[in-house]
Amino acid sequence: MGVEPFMEKMTLREALEVIHKHYRERHDRDLPVVINQRAFKDENAEAGDILEAEVKLQPYPRIRTKAQILRELLKQVQTGNATYFLKPGVIEITTQDAIWPSRLLTHAVEMKFTRQPLSFVLEKIYEQTGVHVVLDPRVGVNARATVSITFTNDMALGTGLVLIAEMAHLKLVEIDNALFITTPAHANRFIWERGGAWYWKAEPYRKEAAAAPLPIPVMA
Repeated sequence: MGVEPFMEKMTLREALEVIHKHYRERHDRDLPVVINQRAFKDENAEAGDILEAEVKLQPYPRIRTKAQILRELLKQVQTGNATYFLKPGVIEITTQDAIWPSRLLTHAVEMKFTRQPLSFVLEKIYEQTGVHVVLDPRVGVNARATVSITFTNDMALGTGLVLIAEMAHLKLVEIDNALFITTPAHANRFIWERGGAWYWKAEPYRKEAAAAPLPIPVMA
């Protein structure tokens, strides 16, 4: 995508409209974008409307991906903590802290699985929540282990993932900003090699109410 439309100052709202228009012309469908206003307010009660932030791109390089353009635009938001989070079918603009696994795993979800393969369950969880869990290929046939679980509003996503991993005789490991399901032996080795800095969650995740993103109308 060319940067020419962004070389003059505009608001973030206007910039998102340009990106949306370009995407629709190329793909003949909309590009849903939501703003998690609550996340910004929770971290800074005095934060203004990020959609009114002034943004502008430098002329070079002239051709960039939409992801590169969006990332550069969000760096200019006045709060200094804006980023985006890809979910299936939607882009959520939120804060950097809000997309760390330790925060995402506190959200409650509503899903039910009955005797479904672990790999299938993890794919469906990603489709609904945007939380991607890397499944270690070394788990072998355990990837096809059947699991049954009902997520309710009383269960945090992280707790459910721990239970799902246990049903398949595996462990959930939280590594920096990634989630990894592997065998108990590999989990122990992984932790030992890092001096005990990483761990799998043995204690229940504390449920935190998910912030309600505020959809923004993006018109061509």
